[in-house]
Amino acid sequence: MRQLLSTILALTWLTLPAVAQIDTIWTRVLPDYGGNTYDLTGAVGLADGGFALCAYIQQFETNQDNLVMRTDSEGEIVWIHDFRELQVESPWAILEANDGSLRIFGTQYSFDLPLTYIYMLALSSNGDSLWTSYIAASDLNHDCGVTKLSDGSFIIVADTTDAEYNKDAMLIKVDSNGNPLWRRYYDYGEYTYGRKVIESADGTLLLAGDIASGAIGGFSTLLVRLDAQGNVLWDETYEIGNAFGGVITALEENRNGDIFLSAVLPGIWWWPSSIVLKYNAQGEFQWSDQSNTETGIELLGIAPDAGGGCLAAGRFVFDFTGFSTPVLYDYGSDGIIGDTWQNGMQDWGFSGISAASSGGQLAFGYASFTLGYHIGFLVRMGEPTIVNGRVTHIEDSAPLAGIRVELSSGAFIQTDENGYYSLAASEDTVSILVSDACIAPLLVENIVLNEGEVNTHNFQVGIPEYLREPSSLNLAIRYDIAETATVTLRNPGTGELTYTADVLSILPAYNWLSVSPTQGAIPAGQTAQLTLTILADSEQSTTADFFATVRVRNHSCPDSIDDIPIAAIALNTDTQPNESVTEYALHSAFPNPFNSITQLRFDLPAPGKTAMDLFDIQGRFVRSLAAGYFQAGSHTIQLDMSDAASGVYFVRMHNDNFTASRKIILLK
Repeated sequence: MRQLLSTILALTWLTLPAVAQIDTIWTRVLPDYGGNTYDLTGAVGLADGGFALCAYIQQFETNQDNLVMRTDSEGEIVWIHDFRELQVESPWAILEANDGSLRIFGTQYSFDLPLTYIYMLALSSNGDSLWTSYIAASDLNHDCGVTKLSDGSFIIVADTTDAEYNKDAMLIKVDSNGNPLWRRYYDYGEYTYGRKVIESADGTLLLAGDIASGAIGGFSTLLVRLDAQGNVLWDETYEIGNAFGGVITALEENRNGDIFLSAVLPGIWWWPSSIVLKYNAQGEFQWSDQSNTETGIELLGIAPDAGGGCLAAGRFVFDFTGFSTPVLYDYGSDGIIGDTWQNGMQDWGFSGISAASSGGQLAFGYASFTLGYHIGFLVRMGEPTIVNGRVTHIEDSAPLAGIRVELSSGAFIQTDENGYYSLAASEDTVSILVSDACIAPLLVENIVLNEGEVNTHNFQVGIPEYLREPSSLNLAIRYDIAETATVTLRNPGTGELTYTADVLSILPAYNWLSVSPTQGAIPAGQTAQLTLTILADSEQSTTADFFATVRVRNHSCPDSIDDIPIAAIALNTDTQPNESVTEYALHSAFPNPFNSITQLRFDLPAPGKTAMDLFDIQGRFVRSLAAGYFQAGSHTIQLDMSDAASGVYFVRMHNDNFTASRKIILLK
């Protein structure tokens, strides 16, 4: 019966009179829920391409509760649940946590108690209740705003009544479990209301609100840029002067940092109007549009587009009865309205608009086939050009799940368990970035798409691996003489490995150690060398013990951070500068015995060709250690025997004027 009802509603929708300028992918009139009326108040695009929706459901005349539902990418219901309390609950936002669970935010109050609460309801991805947390609020009687931060926490914006019964905007940061981390308050006048908050790409915050002085014509919009701790960087106000005040309804930012605000301005006999404002990233005013003034339009949501404009969703209110019809306006980058969308159904409307993770937008609100009885209503906007395909491993073509596929427009999605992805494209030529923490990123540029068609592009990516040798470095160095050592980084994987290297900690605390290069990329199956340069300065310290850690960060998994311990023993320089060397000499190795690495020092009173070779205890040649032309002076060679067996070896140095041998002992 419910399926039949949904079909009838969908067919009815197709016959509605509409100004169908804005492209839509699909529309959905959602089923009723137990005969109760409900209005959608929040929506979020999920990583799998579907949507999560929240609503308030009217159970009794004086009671309303949370209704939460999840749809697939086509708007079909996956599950729907209600969460009933004795108090009145008004949900105003739903977000997806980093682990795929859901968070519903709203206001709770009781007719019997003076306090109001901001609540945070956590649900599993299947809609099961996990926990609920509450934050006490003073005289909070309207919807608020919330955004998820890049670190997985959340910022809530609201307002509070101070001791003088004035209003101050308020920010509350909570962790993903609902525990408060800090609060900040902002006073810009007698009545400062906090409405919306978002995080910018650089980690700063944007807060939007409205200011009312209590006098006629005293309404202004408020836009504040904050650092990550809530400290004010700059603020801007825009005086509108509406005699009946106003309310900020939306705050959004595009990829270029352009900022969009919308506000609803009440009028005589509840005849509303709306305004849309645009600022640049520095808070400089760009334009405002009040073409909807005195038209009965309430714009309740904004979604920026790739062209510098935005799509606004809301409703046209007929008269004081509050009956309405849904509307969409497409604003260009210059603030001029282009395409529009509207239908003539009475007691329908949009309450907001949300970005879809796979591109495009979802406008959400309410529909009614019996005046005063509401059910959910969705319209999916998006580009008809589709890019899809599969991401597999380059070595064995195994499907890779959870890989991020992103278009140059910013639309992205994660591959499913079989490696498949599907995205809506807004341009006919795109670049596609395939990336994840554990794969070699792949960027394919200038892909030409067939507009209005499904364009299939499959990608094969490699998985880098990381190995390093030796496991640690134990060195003998001399004061005031630069020494070098090497560390080998290996990539036995199938994809390019990128890395950075820097000195993390160092004792004594001066720059006696440096590493080069500080960043690089290692192709699959190849190696790279890090060169450590050590210069113990006798004027900086006289200690014999030197310790440091070199940190290598890379994007292999699971070990993406590698700390290399460095230990060195510094000796006083026992040889004068090059011009003071008067005799040929091959000094004893240090340390000796040694574990893997030791230092071999020799002196040359005159320049010339010199060779140094390694032999085992039976006199068999092992390998050449040095061969070439050396200047006069003292020289040091580092001998790395990490791949050799323990035992006794001999080092033989020879040139035309001198031959000498030293015994060394390798102990592992």
